[in-house]
Amino acid sequence: MTVAGLRYESLFRQLTPLVLIAVAVVALGHRSLPGETFVLGACVFALAIYVLLLWGEAMRMRAITLGVLKELVEFRKTRAAEAQGRPLQQKLEAARLLLPALASGDAQVRQLSRRNLALLAGTDLGDDVAAWQRWIAAQEPTAGSGGA
Repeated sequence: MTVAGLRYESLFRQLTPLVLIAVAVVALGHRSLPGETFVLGACVFALAIYVLLLWGEAMRMRAITLGVLKELVEFRKTRAAEAQGRPLQQKLEAARLLLPALASGDAQVRQLSRRNLALLAGTDLGDDVAAWQRWIAAQEPTAGSGGA
């Protein structure tokens, strides 16, 4: 998004409550104004246009959100395919390096470690370091025999 687009978006958000309050005040006091039918019609027209603008903004945000989610899914699939295409010995080395992080005191580090271990293994064994060590040990004979 351009700088001008961001300014427009910010201005739109700031003016929304002011426009709605102004329309409400004019609609409530329309009887004291000359041409009350015209004023009331103008208020309805302004509200209709504003609702359409808000709807358009909601649709734009939905499209952006769906696009971001789609890209994340594609990125995740690509990463999974890359991890699955690596030789088993490389996966086991990476898993061994990630095990200490799985026991970290930092929850975010543990979560990232677990995600990467699951990506390497093709299955999620949870936060249990011993379970991951057993998985690595079970893969060792396959790696030693030259399996991919």
